[in-house]
Amino acid sequence: MLTSLKNPLLKQVRKLHQAKARAETGWMLLEGPHLVEAALETGWPLEYVLGTPPWIARHPHLWQQLANHAHQAEQVQESLFPELVTTVNSPGILAVAPRGARPWQSCLADPLQVLVVLERIQDPGNLGTILRTAAAVGVSGVVVSPDSIGPDHPKVLRATSGQWFRQPPYVAEVVEVLRVCKQQGFQIVGTSPHAAQSLWQAKLTAPLVLLFGSEGQGLSGAIQQEVQVPVRIPQQPGVESLNLSVSVAVLLYEVARQQQCVAPSGI
Repeated sequence: MLTSLKNPLLKQVRKLHQAKARAETGWMLLEGPHLVEAALETGWPLEYVLGTPPWIARHPHLWQQLANHAHQAEQVQESLFPELVTTVNSPGILAVAPRGARPWQSCLADPLQVLVVLERIQDPGNLGTILRTAAAVGVSGVVVSPDSIGPDHPKVLRATSGQWFRQPPYVAEVVEVLRVCKQQGFQIVGTSPHAAQSLWQAKLTAPLVLLFGSEGQGLSGAIQQEVQVPVRIPQQPGVESLNLSVSVAVLLYEVARQQQCVAPSGI
């Protein structure tokens, strides 16, 4: 039983609230049963799992599974747990897991050949929802630019509702991703309210890169010029542009409709 915040393990867990510590260690914080169970179900490695005695008493079978799966499992005094998590309500269970560093090029071998590429995304809720949608539709990969919100941010993880582990994002420079994809015959698709054709009129068949920019400013000028197939999402006059995660979902499901092969088998 860990009973002091001065314990080295608990001090390390608290540091993971900060992006710098996550980057230095390569670890991320999984808060609550939903994320922890999702990691267990997908076989994602767990370095540490920490639980309070009341939570363990309510979930003895799950705790045993987690303890067997993780490198180290520890009980933590319940009064300390709010200091270990970033949420308002203490969930009673958390885990520390490696983010995993994979080259983005590995997703090019996927037969679906549909990539979502995100530039300068700042809202963790948007990124998490996009990853959840991508997992639901089934895509080859989601690539996030290094200047976006970190994919291992606790709010991003929570917004995926556990789907992070089924669609773990890659981090790579957008310019490099587009260069390689163009060489391999991918069409680069981007949304624009001024595009001549709507997404219903465009031919959206693989191989495709679906390119999206930041919530407030969209794609940067240099990246906007890389778009080969601009499309617009139809909407009523006077209505402001859709939320980014909604736009991604609309376009992804239109791609899936055109290719007539939606999840569970994927686009």
